Amino acid sequence: MAIFGNFSDIALVDVFRVLRSKTGTLVLSGLPEVGEVTIDLHCNHAVAMTIGGHPVTLRDHAADRIRQLLGHTQGTFTFQAAEGTQRTFLLPLHPVLHQFAQLNASVPDSELPHPETRFTLVAAQPEVPAALHGTWEALAPLLRGATSASEAAPLLGWTVRETQATLYRYRSTGLIELASTAPVVPVPAGAADGDAPATQSVLRRFIHRLRTWGGA
Repeated sequence: MAIFGNFSDIALVDVFRVLRSKTGTLVLSGLPEVGEVTIDLHCNHAVAMTIGGHPVTLRDHAADRIRQLLGHTQGTFTFQAAEGTQRTFLLPLHPVLHQFAQLNASVPDSELPHPETRFTLVAAQPEVPAALHGTWEALAPLLRGATSASEAAPLLGWTVRETQATLYRYRSTGLIELASTAPVVPVPAGAADGDAPATQSVLRRFIHRLRTWGGA
C-alpha cells in the first residue's frame, strides 16, 4: 500500500495521525533547507530516521527533528507499507504530536509577538514546564544572548509563526523577557571634548527660554 500527498493539502501532523496504526517508511521531500527525510514507522512509533541520507541515531534527537518538521507547509510525502522496518530507537509519536498541538493551536495571531521583537532569558530562571521541554532544548541556547522569531526560525528549521507561538508561551510562563536595548545618542560630526562647555551654555539658554515662555 502506498500513500502520497502534498503538505499544502494535508499537514504532516495529520499524516502521522492517519498512519498511526501502520508499519512502513514515510519519505518527506521538497522541504526547504532540509533535504529528503525518511522515517520508519511502526504502530504510532518512529523507529528509525534519516535526514539528507544521514541517520539519526538517538531518540531525543529524532523527537526534536520531527517537532521541527511538523511546522512545514511545503513539500510532499510518500508512505510505503511494509511487513517490518529496521529499528534504531523507539519513539512514541503521540506525545510529540500532542505537544505540537498544544504549542500551536490556541495562540491567536493578535497575541503573537512581532517577528522582529527580540527576547532573552530572565535572570532568575524558573522551572521549565514539561510541555515546553522539547522546544526549550532547541531554542534556549539562542535566547542566552537575544533573538527574535525571524532570526531563530531559519536556524531551527521552524516556521516563523511556530517560533512566534513558542516565544509567546515562554514569555507567558516567565521564562523570557524583552531584550533591553541601550538608546543610541547621536554625536555631531567633529564634536570634541572641548566643545562641551559651549554645548552646555547653549542648553542652559534654551532651558531658560522654555521656562520664560511657560511662565516659570
